[in-house]
Order: sequence, then C-alpha cells, then structure tokens
Amino acid sequence: MATELTRRGFLGLSAAIASTAALAACAKPSPAPGGSPSATLTGAPSPTLSPLPSGPLTVWNASSQLNDAIKNVYAPARPDVELSLVELGMADLQERLLVSLATSTDLPGVVSISSRVADQYFATGAFLPLGGALEPFAGGFAESAYITYEGENYGYALNDGRMGMWVNAAYLDENGIDAAALVTWEEWAEAGRKLKADTGSTLFLQPTGNNAADFFASYLNSRGTGWWDESGKVGVDEDVAIETLDFMAGLVRDGSAYVGFWTDQAYWEIVRQRQVAGVQTNFAIGGRNLPTNVPEQEGQWRMAGWPRWRSSDAPGTGTYGSTFFGVLRGDNDEAAADFATYWLTEDGLPEIVKAFGTVPYAPVAETAEGQATLPFFGGQKVIEDLVSLPYPTANYYRWSKVQEITGFQIDQAVQGAISAEEAIRTAVAQLAELA
Repeated sequence: MATELTRRGFLGLSAAIASTAALAACAKPSPAPGGSPSATLTGAPSPTLSPLPSGPLTVWNASSQLNDAIKNVYAPARPDVELSLVELGMADLQERLLVSLATSTDLPGVVSISSRVADQYFATGAFLPLGGALEPFAGGFAESAYITYEGENYGYALNDGRMGMWVNAAYLDENGIDAAALVTWEEWAEAGRKLKADTGSTLFLQPTGNNAADFFASYLNSRGTGWWDESGKVGVDEDVAIETLDFMAGLVRDGSAYVGFWTDQAYWEIVRQRQVAGVQTNFAIGGRNLPTNVPEQEGQWRMAGWPRWRSSDAPGTGTYGSTFFGVLRGDNDEAAADFATYWLTEDGLPEIVKAFGTVPYAPVAETAEGQATLPFFGGQKVIEDLVSLPYPTANYYRWSKVQEITGFQIDQAVQGAISAEEAIRTAVAQLAELA
C-alpha cells in the first residue's frame, strides 16, 4: 500500500504536475520512422519466469506510442495477467496519480512518469526499486540511463533524450552555408548571423519559462555539468553556466534565434515557410515532429549532431529528459516488475524501438540496421549517429522549483534585463536554499 502523503509532500507533488505539462506536449505521436527493426535481437536477454506472472495488473500509460504493443504484443505473451490499460496524457496521468497517492486509493501497478519529477514521487515511498528485476539487463545499460533515487534503481529511460541539431540543410546550402562543415557552436552562430542577414530566417530556438529551464539544462548537461550533483546538492559549474547563458542570449540579440517553442501554434507554419531553418532538440521531437508537421520538406532536413563548445572537444550531446515505467508497491509486484522490464526482452525490445526510435540500451544498436535510413532525412542514419554517442548523466531534483527559479532568470538574461552572470549567481543562490 502506498505511503500517505504529508501536506508538504502533497504540495510538492502538486507543483510537479504543472512542471511536466510542457513535456507531455513535446512528442507528437506519428508512425515509426524508417523500416521495421530486425525481428530477433540476440543481444537482448529473455529471462524465463516460472511460472509466468498472473493476476490483475493495472497500467497507466502516457507513452501513447506503446499502447498498441501493450495490447497486441505484451498481453498475448502474458495470458494469465488480467491487464487493465488506462491511456492518459502525461499531465492528466500525473494529476490523477497525485490524487491517488494522496488518498492511497485507486493506485495502478505500473505508471509512466517523467524522469524530471521522479524524485518527488519516489519520496513518498510508494514505488518499488527494480534492482533485482533489472539485473539480467545490467550489461546493456550505462548507469546514467537508470532512473535512480537514493542509490536505488527504479527504472530505465524509456525513450532517448539525447539532443541533436536538426537543420534544413538544403535551405542552408541554397544560401551558401555548408552544414556538414560546421563543428562548434560559434561556427553555427556565425552561420545563423549570415542566414539572418541574407534571408531574415532564424537558425536557432530559444524557449521561455519552464521550457527555457529544461532547454538550458540540456545545454549544461552537454557540457558535463548541471544544477544538481548526485547527492542532490547544487553542483553546477557556474563559469560554464554563465558562458552558456551568455551565448544563448547572444543568439537572441543577434536575431538568429526564434523565441518560442515547438508546441507554439504558429511554430510549424513558419518552419514550413522556411522562416525557421533549425531546431535543437532530442530524437523524439526532431525524428517525429519534422516528418509529421512538414512532410513536404522531405529530403531537406538533416540531424547535424550536437555542436561542440571547443573544436578540440570530443563529439557529444546532452539529454532533454525521458519517461520511464515506475512500479508501485501493491498486491502483484511480480507482474508489475515483469511488465516494466518486458520491453527489454527479445520480444519487447523491437516494439520499444518501433515506438520511440531508440532507447539508451546497448542491444538497440542491433536494430539500427533496420531503421538506419530515414527517408525524410535523405537516408541519413540518424539513430545510428545518436546511439554512437555516450548517454549523458542528468540529475533531476526538485525540478518544479528548478523550472520556476532558473526559467525566470534565463528569461531575464535573454531579454537583456540582467547579465548572464547575475542570472546564474541568483539562480544558484536560490537553488541552494532548497538543498
């Protein structure tokens, strides 16, 4: 049975709900990119449970791409499990979970949650660590791909948050810019200034508010730092954060960044008109939203990789966050844990790859051949390019407050109201009060 929430915990979870609404809107479902992955994955273990799990199991799922596979693949594979699948949007799911945790009623066995707010849910004591259930798959994961809390593994990144620089390479080429020759952020910034001067179009994106906080965190993450360290203390490299924010604010000052977000109603229309020629985002957004929203631009777009801050840096990327299947303590823990890990088995992994394109689990590389060439991106091996990069570590603690504090400071710096240094120093001081 779930631990009853204190009033303080309830209020903290209430704040978490609002902070995840933007993530819920990010990835617009669409058919899986490219061809189907290989049917057999020799690298994916297939643990045999004896007997197979049985009994009632309720799953709340906000990762809509997997709903068909849950009903048509998982359910037949577990005929003795009395599955009840509840399909919800992320914001609705987390609001409903909040109420259920607060009242200790109507709780599911498994629920999909945003990794950014996981710590606030784990703090209730209602979730079951999955260390033992994940052990057969441990060889395929970097530690950074696990969802952890106080030294325990509670799940794994269900979709891949690794970031890429997606650009309309054909449009850039028409205007004398060779995207393949650009390596560093400054080289890209110069290209953005040229594009703005020659055409009036922008090459970059700068969101505001909570989205600005998440976006900036992915930039920090790509530079090997972040607001929190592993212990939940403020651990950001302030000099790196100041340099990064000053760079991002400079893109806006130059006029080469679109201030808004890919969920804005008008965003895809201006992409269609080539008023925006680039977006910095993860696989789920770039790999799915571009083909879905501007299909007539097939063959024009490329994933150019994540730029380097210094030409001497090794190739890398940041992570924007992910969702995961969390298991709540209940009357059928065995079936719930089996469901959460089923998607890493030989039968389940092809489904998760079809649903999300890629996931930070080593055997996924074996599926890259089947989905290597994406027609929309001119046959580029987008998935293979992404999974070849390390999956970066991200520490998401007290994320609703992080969004509130850092999003405001980032907006102020981008608008020129304060300096990047003042914004970062103020954010660090306010975050330190939370620790």
